[in-house]
Amino acid sequence: MLLNQVKREWIPFENRLLAIHIPTGAWVLLDKSYKDVVEEMEKTSDIEKVINKFPNLTPSEILDILKALQENEFRIQETINDVHRDRDPNTLPALAVVKLTEQCNLNCSYCYIDAESKKTCKISEKIALQIADEYLEMHRNDEQMINYVFHGGEPLLNFDLMKKVAEYVKPYRDKLDLAIQTNGTLINDEIADFFKKYDVKVGISIDGPQFIQDASRHYLGGKGSFEQVMRGISILRKYDVRFGTISVLNGLNAKHMNESLDFFIENKIYSLSFSPIQKNGRGKDESNYYVDGDEIFEAYKILFERIVAHNKSHTRNEWISERVLSNFVKSIYLNQKKFMCMNSPCGAARKILGIDVRGNLYACDNFTGDKDFLMGSLYKGHIKDQIFNSPIRKKAESRCVEKLKRCKDCTWQGLCGGLCYSEEYYSGIKEEDETEVCSFNKKIIPFLIKKIAEDPSIPYVIDPEIEEKKIRNIFISLEPYNNDVMDVELLGALLNTHNINDACVLHIGIDKINHCAEFSKILELLKERYITYDIITNDETIASNDIYNLLVKSNIQAVQVDYTISDGNINPLIQKFMECRKGKECQIPLYISLVHSSDSLEKTLSDLESLELGEKDVIILSNSNDTEKDIETLNILLITLNEKGLSKHVKLSSIGEDKLWKKNLIFLLNKTGDDTSCLQIGLDCLAGKTLEQAPPNII
Repeated sequence: MLLNQVKREWIPFENRLLAIHIPTGAWVLLDKSYKDVVEEMEKTSDIEKVINKFPNLTPSEILDILKALQENEFRIQETINDVHRDRDPNTLPALAVVKLTEQCNLNCSYCYIDAESKKTCKISEKIALQIADEYLEMHRNDEQMINYVFHGGEPLLNFDLMKKVAEYVKPYRDKLDLAIQTNGTLINDEIADFFKKYDVKVGISIDGPQFIQDASRHYLGGKGSFEQVMRGISILRKYDVRFGTISVLNGLNAKHMNESLDFFIENKIYSLSFSPIQKNGRGKDESNYYVDGDEIFEAYKILFERIVAHNKSHTRNEWISERVLSNFVKSIYLNQKKFMCMNSPCGAARKILGIDVRGNLYACDNFTGDKDFLMGSLYKGHIKDQIFNSPIRKKAESRCVEKLKRCKDCTWQGLCGGLCYSEEYYSGIKEEDETEVCSFNKKIIPFLIKKIAEDPSIPYVIDPEIEEKKIRNIFISLEPYNNDVMDVELLGALLNTHNINDACVLHIGIDKINHCAEFSKILELLKERYITYDIITNDETIASNDIYNLLVKSNIQAVQVDYTISDGNINPLIQKFMECRKGKECQIPLYISLVHSSDSLEKTLSDLESLELGEKDVIILSNSNDTEKDIETLNILLITLNEKGLSKHVKLSSIGEDKLWKKNLIFLLNKTGDDTSCLQIGLDCLAGKTLEQAPPNII
């Protein structure tokens, strides 16, 4: 069969259908009329039969549907494998959240562990070092990175011990990361220098601007902490210590999310995380600060829109990231749930332990101090021996989405990962009922799917790490060399030798199509292998009906041509190709490679405006040189193209961010893959030549 008979649910979604495999969350958004095509693909292994059965669709459209569903099936299997690994019964915690002290210099309204200045108990040096030893021992033979987090209370009240731990684990830093979560009020030069010297990851607890921060994060007498936190942040910057922030999402900052985000941006704080208030510790008595699912969702809609707008108009080093949005986008777009709180079951007792000042072991930091989740003590034996068969661990392991009453029939179970154990426990609700976070998840997931469907750039605008997924660009020349010509047998061997498959983009360069006697057979081979490819040429034969129809049948991605010919005038092939495709069912996109020149800017703009560009046609802009005049011309050209409504057709090639004016940075979202790996192959170089970057005219 062309497709496996995967049990997909077909859900009305806007004016289309969302085909989703609920257990894994792997989804694809399709036109309503495509459901019949998919069902036919599940019955037959003959693609021609499918094409013939649906004459209202072009072969290219049907192949696109097939590719989308095959990618969907790949995601399903990949996710099943990931879930299997996540549920490995031998998994041992790699994250230790260590309470250095119960004491805190603040008296925050909703502190989940009820820390305060009157509590003076601190963890012993022996236990603090023993934690490091036992975690290192547990992961001695694997590649898992250990995270040792200094926590509290306020951990900087036990700074002397922190220094001893950092020095003790110094020989193991290739295996063990150090981090701290602090309210920031006690940071001084010595502490900031220590963070820098020992590479300690720093999280600052701050809820927003002063009127929000001081309302809930204050000293015992009621004095606000805002000024002291900002002083601590300024000292971190003095020592070039990178940091992120964690904010408790509460009834105040949720209602003032725009003001909160204004504050973070104005203070150049770009790494954010909002966590809804939990009803434990002092938080259980702070009903005025509670937020319901709708309030959380409205706050996150503002966060989303503001972050997208900001990141599209700023350089990468000024991009904002927010942990919850980033994790949801990874789950929705890549089916990756690396954040342990989105695993099913969650990471409680399996990937994380909370360890209090007395050396007691708890299933999660959120449960620290709760006797119902006490799993043992470092005074009673090795961590591994005490937690491995603990009934508390068994209970946590059993909390999978397909078993939980509220999750087992939910459409979004594969993308959400289920409800946080502590969120359910402290909310006091029944297993079949929704919590406010559950209600939020059911709203944010379809919201983000819709946004991603509308704008494919959203995933890496929200999470730049996603963009790091590289595409292999393969350039193959079909031109003769020393009287040799490329034939289909040789090309097939090259595809195998260089592992050229449907994960690559193949760029075929050919000056004259009649130089390649087996051109049609080569296209047929690419079609059989589902390889995405385009053709780069200035041969007018490409605009003949015979060749055009041949390209349509082979599922070509685009034809690339040069914008100008030798005399500086627009290439007549552009108009000829556009004329050739008029009225045809399949409109092959045209990629126009333009090296702009300051001498011909006015004529270039006039010619581009006169072109009747199709919806998917692209203008590839590259710089002729790096003179100040040419860079200025490029920026003016981009602005003018935007004013003329042509910006959606523009992609950039070989142009650095530093050369663009700020208002033109939005074009970076459509930049070409000039920083991706590229292999150049020809009859003169069958072994292939790896290029540091793709040629300027390659997308």
